[in-house]
Amino acid sequence: MYASVKELYARFNRILGEIIPYRIKKREKLDNWLFVRSESDVPPEEGGIKINAGFKWPPEPFPVWFVKKMEFPQVKAEESLLLEVWTGGESLLLIDGKAYGEINEYHRSVDLSEFADGKKHTIAIQTVPKGLFGTSVFEPVFEGGLLLTIDVGIDASITAFRIAMEVLKNTKNPLLVEKLAMFLDEAFSNVQIPRDSQSYFMAAKGNPALYPEVSKIWAPEKFEASSGNLLSVDQRESIIKGAERLKKRLEELKGLIPPIGKLIISGQSHIDYAWLWPIEETKRKIRRTFANSVRLARKYRNFIYAQSSAQMYKDIKEKDPELYNEIKELVRKGQWIPIGGMWVESDCNVPGAESLIRQFLLGQRFFMREFGIKSRTAWLPDVFGFSWILPQILKNAGIEYFFTIKLNWNEKNKMPSDLFRWRGIDGSEVIYHSFDNPNGNYNGHLEPFDIIQTWENYKDKATHPVSLFTFGFGDGGGGPTDEMLENYNILHDFPGLPKLEMKPPQEYFEEVSGKADKLPVWDNELYFELHRGTLTSQSRTKKLHKKGEDLLYDVELLSRLAFDDNEYPSQEISRAWEVLLHNEFHDILPGSSIAEVYRDAEAELSKMLEDLVALKERALKRLIEYSENRITVINTGTYPKKLIFNANLGGKVLKRSDGEILKPQKTQDGQWLYCAEKNIAPFSIESLEILDETAEVEMPIKESNILENEFLRVTVHEDGSLSIYDKEFNREVFKGEGNQLWLYNDVPAYWDAWDVDYHHKIYGKRLKANSIEKVEIGEIRSTIRVTYNFESSRITQNISLLKDSRRVDVHTQVDWHHRRSLLKALFPVNVLSRSARYDLSAGYIERPTHRNTDFEKARFEVPAHRWMDISERDYGTSILNDGKYGHSCHDNVMELTLLRSPVFPHFFGDEGKHSFTYAIYPHPGSDLLDVVKEAEALNRALLVIPGKPSTTGRFLTIDADTLKLLALKRAEDGGTVVRVAEVLGSRGKAHIKLSGKFKEVWLASILEEPLQKLEIVDSTVEIEYDPFKIYTFLLK
Repeated sequence: MYASVKELYARFNRILGEIIPYRIKKREKLDNWLFVRSESDVPPEEGGIKINAGFKWPPEPFPVWFVKKMEFPQVKAEESLLLEVWTGGESLLLIDGKAYGEINEYHRSVDLSEFADGKKHTIAIQTVPKGLFGTSVFEPVFEGGLLLTIDVGIDASITAFRIAMEVLKNTKNPLLVEKLAMFLDEAFSNVQIPRDSQSYFMAAKGNPALYPEVSKIWAPEKFEASSGNLLSVDQRESIIKGAERLKKRLEELKGLIPPIGKLIISGQSHIDYAWLWPIEETKRKIRRTFANSVRLARKYRNFIYAQSSAQMYKDIKEKDPELYNEIKELVRKGQWIPIGGMWVESDCNVPGAESLIRQFLLGQRFFMREFGIKSRTAWLPDVFGFSWILPQILKNAGIEYFFTIKLNWNEKNKMPSDLFRWRGIDGSEVIYHSFDNPNGNYNGHLEPFDIIQTWENYKDKATHPVSLFTFGFGDGGGGPTDEMLENYNILHDFPGLPKLEMKPPQEYFEEVSGKADKLPVWDNELYFELHRGTLTSQSRTKKLHKKGEDLLYDVELLSRLAFDDNEYPSQEISRAWEVLLHNEFHDILPGSSIAEVYRDAEAELSKMLEDLVALKERALKRLIEYSENRITVINTGTYPKKLIFNANLGGKVLKRSDGEILKPQKTQDGQWLYCAEKNIAPFSIESLEILDETAEVEMPIKESNILENEFLRVTVHEDGSLSIYDKEFNREVFKGEGNQLWLYNDVPAYWDAWDVDYHHKIYGKRLKANSIEKVEIGEIRSTIRVTYNFESSRITQNISLLKDSRRVDVHTQVDWHHRRSLLKALFPVNVLSRSARYDLSAGYIERPTHRNTDFEKARFEVPAHRWMDISERDYGTSILNDGKYGHSCHDNVMELTLLRSPVFPHFFGDEGKHSFTYAIYPHPGSDLLDVVKEAEALNRALLVIPGKPSTTGRFLTIDADTLKLLALKRAEDGGTVVRVAEVLGSRGKAHIKLSGKFKEVWLASILEEPLQKLEIVDSTVEIEYDPFKIYTFLLK
């Protein structure tokens, strides 16, 4: 072959450029539009001003409308009618008041052929002055509109030529290159176009290979767009026959170079529920994208579109019921695939186990209620890593398969396989699949480059020579285009390329499941080697989310104790869950969105918390009667707790039912702190009598830098760090000083809000305290206050030690005014262990403390929930917290990430005040049960309410101490749900004694589907439990 591939492609591209202008037979300019500023979702019927192309409109407020009534021309069988318009930003197109399509940088024209009937129609365009990715258009301009009559035969021929050229350019098969070059020359050699100077000049502006070149010379000709470029019958026939000849040669070539492998493909649009735009704009994006996909499904009967997220379906049902009903009909026909089974595509590191369960409970129930289906495929293409507890939640929700592409972004280590069985912490398995498309990832373009590269990158051809592939513009919405589907008609069976089949993704997995036993196993978390900063960014939102999780637990439990099925506030609680769950979206909760998103999230979560507090008070009012001389204490947690609480009773003494007297201590902030010798039982209600006796508990503050009780002696050093001596075991807890506060420059290579750079430790400095003061001393608790001032920021830590406690609490207030900075607390513990253990909220994971391999080096910041622990056989230390998620343990140094302050996409993210608590818990032995108990004590305070309870004692009994309650609630369809998780890796028999009226107890799925009826003996069921399993019981 004489010419190189590059030269061949360049020559063919010039030849094709000459043909392209002749796809447009007629170009009609559309003038006399109406401009109306209205935030309504319905096109305005009156008002506004008349405009034409060139109209500049102020960008605020938005959205705005452009309206035109006109008679659409009729078109012939071999013609189509396109609207090409640019109004100044991302837009929704409505025809006769009905959402029909979208206009954005990737969808510049819309096919209106179905309205080309010679009758009058109304075009209405709703526009926001923004790009697909939230970029602002500061001076939007209405550039006008065109109505284009397209020659369908020429258009299809251009597609055939272009696809063959792109395959030639991108394939690595030299024989295929040689054959395609021969076929294209043969096809083009007989093509005739007008070459007289005037015709050629008129077509020049429409020639994409020529116009950019000839229009930029010193003094270019004045090229203008023609009103249409017509061909003679022979010229038109020569182009169409050339394409037909090419197709015939390609068909013959399949005998020599058959298709290799297969890709199961479907359209999609990954719409981020918020990111570089707020949720309000997302709802408009949903409508635009869904309208486009519905239009494509009508035009192309083989088109399959997959869309996740029940929340988005709920939004479109409320915003555009007519469009929603069209979607439901496409679901019925099998062209539209509700997928994922989740409320939103949620983050999978920060939400606790119960939140993840509710993602599927609400999502799958919505799919079943609205569409009559239950998704079997988890669809999380863009989520930043996946907890090890996820596989069993998936299986329990009816999900068998799992799809993501995100781990292809790993900065250091690629996953060894694209197709495997992902084994969860409890042994549950789902089939995992990923594909690697370098041109848009899941937002594929359905071009030869994407197809060829995706197939080449697929690692598991030998095991299963089929992969998934998805196409359509996404992240900011948009979805597939007409061009992509025209490409499919050529590419689906192209020689030398993988065969393409348009099918629902689930069919791919169903085919794979037949050989599941031959797939490799990944038995671990799916850690994402990037975006580690999302464990900490926007800590204020994360803290509100954590409060919401905790409060929903209490509200559901108390409401179930207080109310029967009819009185239970199901709707209010469901609304609260919906708010919590959509704020778990993987660009909201991780902290990677713009400022507007967090203003909305914090306002929405704060309002949710207010509503939940009101629901909690309503339940408590039913459970507790007014009494001047009684208070009620409720332990809603799984474990016995020290009976310690604040109560503003003026220092009056309390008496327990067994006669124990509680004398209070006045605290440094003026409250009264009570503490009993004996614990309060789990799941119990206790009534205490208020005696007419006031304790004399004033104790003078003695200046000292030491806190001490029966177990520990804590020394606070001048720089604010701590030494802890364990008196019981005669050993130092730290090697050197613990609770070292370090401030690091935090400048990642690319993604500010997302990433913590591997090298950040080089840029750190240790903070030194400005003042140390003992502020509280008493028989119950003593406290030392440490203050740090550095530049514009301030940290105040109250370091407290309770009597009879091994836990040192560090209550922290931060007034944070730093940018691109990272704040950590470091604890170099006096323990030697090659692994550390981290809480996953329903189990734990062990990770190496060494950095022997690149896999271990990459895990320099890892997710955990309420504790991390490093232990020797007979002694260990845990760091507990009440709402931090970024952790690390290298050798013996435990690290808790407290705050960070990226500048993109929210310049002042987390600016201002923060409040949180972490704790140091040295403990005997290596068993984690006491660690779990202390973590619950730190995070689930006792409820203290004035008044007398209607009943006391335990309302639930679980005799296996490694089974932790996740939820006690009204079942969705009536009855009661009790859900527990085995959290420490034990197995055995457990007895669960239940209160309330019920006749049957069923072991159920997390979707509350009965699976196995259990025997009830004296209100008690017996179960055999396995390590790390989650169990849902349905009481009827």
